[in-house]
Amino acid sequence: MGLEKLQGQLSAFISTWTEDATASGAVATATHAAESNKSHYITGFSVSSYDGSAGAGTSTIEIKDDTDVILTIYKDNGVAADGGEVTHSFSSPIQITEGNACSISINNSSTYDSNAANLWGFTS
Repeated sequence: MGLEKLQGQLSAFISTWTEDATASGAVATATHAAESNKSHYITGFSVSSYDGSAGAGTSTIEIKDDTDVILTIYKDNGVAADGGEVTHSFSSPIQITEGNACSISINNSSTYDSNAANLWGFTS
């Protein structure tokens, strides 16, 4: 079977998506909506923040399976960390419970922060 034919058959079962969100002075949450009888698979994410107050703090990054936190990451935020980002591609996708939404959020300890969250994967 040729690769083109196989890709055509798989596209009926798999769709790819990317979600993004930005926020100033608030939590940025990128969400991929639930789909009945289907599971989402997260293949990667990217988050970044900028602390407009130039103060030190901590960014909290959470990936959720619906409302359940399945991954938490903390990163330094402050003058030396401004503009820094965390990007990761999973070697094995994270499967979300069938019929559930998935999301990633970034929150900082400063109200002057600007945040960006990006999540990508596929649905089958």
